Amino acid sequence: MLSKFIHWPVLWIIGRQELYVLCLFLFPKIKKKGLSRMIVINNVTKNHIIEADYICLDITKQEVKNINLRRARQTLKAFEDAGKQGKNKLIIGFKGYENTSKDIYEIKEIRKYAKKLFDEFPHIFYFLSNVVYSRTAFLHCLYDENAVRRISPLNVAIVPSEYSEYINRKVIDGILDYGTKIGESETELWQLIDEVLRPKRNTELFKILSELTRVNK
Repeated sequence: MLSKFIHWPVLWIIGRQELYVLCLFLFPKIKKKGLSRMIVINNVTKNHIIEADYICLDITKQEVKNINLRRARQTLKAFEDAGKQGKNKLIIGFKGYENTSKDIYEIKEIRKYAKKLFDEFPHIFYFLSNVVYSRTAFLHCLYDENAVRRISPLNVAIVPSEYSEYINRKVIDGILDYGTKIGESETELWQLIDEVLRPKRNTELFKILSELTRVNK
């Protein structure tokens, strides 16, 4: 039954909500790492953010097509109210794209939506979590499409360019400006910047996914 969900094209699109939900409910040991307090809710409040380990914002295909930022804007305003307690807690997923083999950074309408959201909230990377690589997927949406190249099923390379450097600088400035405003230490902020721009592989997650793939062959 599960084998139809587990195939490499799906695993390539790290950051999709279906991958997160699959891991969350099939593997109790992921829950033990804190994902059991993940909240999926439309009207996110400061208290939700403080109480949860992760907040999932599921963006619908219709919202993407219309570049409707209303729910995303409301969620990010709540994260701003939470301040430091909102750090690394936001997971953004895109619903309605389950039947495509494309990575989300290859879908033009998602790229357009992500860029619009980033323009309005340049400090969004302070809040984004990379627990299922959704943060990295979001970052890839901001680069030029031709700058992101897949070199293996689970790895991509970024081709250096003036525009990618511009995006990186904007990410850095957004994190530093917001973090300084709320009293975050410079050391913590530069550590976060390094994690955003040079993400490390979540070996535990991929070990679990590989195990599931093997079991369901």
